[in-house]
Order: sequence, then C-alpha cells, then structure tokens
Amino acid sequence: MTGFVADRLYLGTNVQYLRSYEGLTFRAFTGEALYIGPTLFAQIGERGFLSVAWNRQVWGQEAGSDLRLDLANFERDLFRVRAGIHF
Repeated sequence: MTGFVADRLYLGTNVQYLRSYEGLTFRAFTGEALYIGPTLFAQIGERGFLSVAWNRQVWGQEAGSDLRLDLANFERDLFRVRAGIHF
C-alpha cells in the first residue's frame, strides 16, 4: 500500500513472504520468513525516480526448529534502492 505524502513523494508499506527449499527441484522445505517495512518513492524531475524500501523479518521458522525467526536461510533486514529514468 502506498499513499501520496507531498508533491512527487509517496510513502507506503511493503509485506513479503519468502520460502526456502533445498536443491533445484524443491525436494525439501528448509524455512520461511515474513518481512514488513516502509517504502518511499520520489519522482525526480519529469522522467526520473528513486525508490527505497527497508523490510525487517518479523516472523519465520527454519524447518525442524522452534525459533521465532529463520536466520539460517534469510537475512534479518532487507534494503533495496532503485533509481531510474523513463524514456
């Protein structure tokens, strides 16, 4: 979900659910993670943009483990920066 904040500036929330498997044939499930975090999108000039997102693992589970997060298969934080020009 994203909403207008100011001229050419949008703020939102991102949710990601990821799963991990062993091998190329997905034969063994190894873990899962749920990430939530804020996003920011800014239009730069007439054709440029900048997008920033930060997500933190809030839930996860490694296969065979009772821990609250899966830090064996996934990172604790995800950070993404994208910049581009429309032409």
